[in-house]
Amino acid sequence: MLLRERYAPVAACCSILATDLCEAALQRAASGLYRQLEVNRGLPAALLTRYFTREGLYWQVRPEVAALVTFQRLNLAAPWPAIAPVDVLFLRNVLIYFAAETRRQVLTEVRRVLRPDGFLFLGPAETPRDLGDAFQPVEAGNYICYQPR
Repeated sequence: MLLRERYAPVAACCSILATDLCEAALQRAASGLYRQLEVNRGLPAALLTRYFTREGLYWQVRPEVAALVTFQRLNLAAPWPAIAPVDVLFLRNVLIYFAAETRRQVLTEVRRVLRPDGFLFLGPAETPRDLGDAFQPVEAGNYICYQPR
């Protein structure tokens, strides 16, 4: 939605890969159906009315938004399958749950799929320190993200 709002020409040629370990979570997300309580968690009313339609007790994501997203099961702690090079990777509040060796493995996979000029976004309590100087911090507005060195 934000791509379409702020960068419409980019959104037209973008694809988003959404991953999770849990198949049920992926199916739920792929359905694009959200309860009122869920859409009330920070989604501005203007975006709700522009990108969702009311379906009984639920809100359904409009097809033009849903078409941008592909869902795939991925175990971050296992070797990753072939993934096309990525421009932006969001891995927020995930690494904190892994031991140091697993964080290293995950970040090695991230570095493998992230384009040289790509951006890695982590949660506020996370850094890619487990790979030494493999990533450099970059300011993005009020946020710090990382790029491969």
